[in-house]
Amino acid sequence: MSWAFDSLLFWGLGRLFGGMGDWRESSVTAAWSKVPLLLTLFTFWFPMILVYGRSLFQTEMPQSTLQAIFSLTFYPLWIAVFIYYVVITSKMLAEAHGFESSWKGFAVYLVSKLVFVFPLLILFTILGAIS
Repeated sequence: MSWAFDSLLFWGLGRLFGGMGDWRESSVTAAWSKVPLLLTLFTFWFPMILVYGRSLFQTEMPQSTLQAIFSLTFYPLWIAVFIYYVVITSKMLAEAHGFESSWKGFAVYLVSKLVFVFPLLILFTILGAIS
């Protein structure tokens, strides 16, 4: 679902920004850009489950020294991987749409995420006000 939605947004917004990429190039970009996130997810989740156990899935978690060290080690790595993901996705979008600058690819990426998040915020605000 995420792949299809990202493909549509990358293709449509890339075209609005003057890109020449087609649907196939945008969908390949959306698929391959997720690889660093998926590898990191699998790499981090197994140690997190071993260290945190069932408390990983609870709202209130007691913290041990091992868990604090684990958090201080893996959260900066996760942030670094996310920055890498954004940079790689921006460069892939620039390549797919024939932009001269990766900054234009970054603009397409950023606007696509805003187009995704903004309606959800409105929906959750309305639903929160109703119930």
